[in-house]
Amino acid sequence: VCLSSGEFQDTGLVHSCDETKRLADEIVGLLVVVFRRCRGLVLTRT
Repeated sequence: VCLSSGEFQDTGLVHSCDETKRLADEIVGLLVVVFRRCRGLVLTRT
């Protein structure tokens, strides 16, 4: 479970959790952009 940055920093788990969450957000963002561009190309071609 990812907690806010201010909580449980001493455990060392928050940093890795934030990094993983940020990476996941970037991947999802890229997938959304690619999907929208591909869908846009398909719609303009049909």
